[in-house]
Amino acid sequence: MMLLPMVAMADDSGVCGDNLTWTFVESTGTLTIRGTGAMNDYKYDERPWFYYRNDIVKLIIEEGVTSIGNHAFDGCNGLTSITISNSVTSIGEWAFSACSGLTSITIPNSVTSICDDTFYGCI
Repeated sequence: MMLLPMVAMADDSGVCGDNLTWTFVESTGTLTIRGTGAMNDYKYDERPWFYYRNDIVKLIIEEGVTSIGNHAFDGCNGLTSITISNSVTSIGEWAFSACSGLTSITIPNSVTSICDDTFYGCI
């Protein structure tokens, strides 16, 4: 008989920029980014919420966050709704690529820069 490890989903949080934190609430599938300043840039599998990428349904970028990093939410295919605050001015490369479940996003007028392939693979 082979025993496989079980991974329990739970609320989690951490740092995603010099003055930014993230919180994932498993019961609602909500990932919230809060604080002040720019979000870190990431490679595909380096994001601190990488293991929750299929469980994130709603993303909230709160007031004070000034940028969304490269690859930040790449491959979050369960993500359906994104709320971006008016403090965000730029969205990085591949930030939302392959978010195949995305049905709603409002990009505020404060965003003056959207990098290449930000929404690549979104339907």
